[in-house]
Amino acid sequence: MKTYQDSRQEYWEVPYLPIDPSDVGRTYESIIRINSQSGKDGVAYVMEQEFGFILPREMHPEFGSIIQAISEKTGNEVLSQEILGVFEREYLGTNGSLVFKCYGLHEQLAPGRSGNASGTEIQAIVAINGKERKISGTGNGPVDAFCQALKKEIGVKFMLVSYHEHALE
Repeated sequence: MKTYQDSRQEYWEVPYLPIDPSDVGRTYESIIRINSQSGKDGVAYVMEQEFGFILPREMHPEFGSIIQAISEKTGNEVLSQEILGVFEREYLGTNGSLVFKCYGLHEQLAPGRSGNASGTEIQAIVAINGKERKISGTGNGPVDAFCQALKKEIGVKFMLVSYHEHALE
């Protein structure tokens, strides 16, 4: 091992030796660190492994950039609990202009058919700028029905491009 100094401090030059983390009582997951140099997929990996959130691939760059900016601002790595807190604040917070409150579903049957649902009707309550409003719509499933209700009753214009779901428990 060599040492060298500059005007401010002494440095040790340590050779890179690949090791198995289990040799030192660690696992691969426990040594993942998120800092300003981390890629977008590292943040998504932490969200999945630590908290069970499988982020859509399209979301990785946006959320990765948010976490990277925090690391650059603080000069520190961002711990997994901090990442979860940022995720909740950015994507799950209830301070937006449109907030989903609750819903009820009803499966519709096609005339002359028994046992096969032909569509879903939803009744939902949303808050728009803090004021609650009841909406309803019909679609080929719950998500489509909710989208149709937003379009029809509130006049929100959008196209659902990607849809992912996973159980949290």
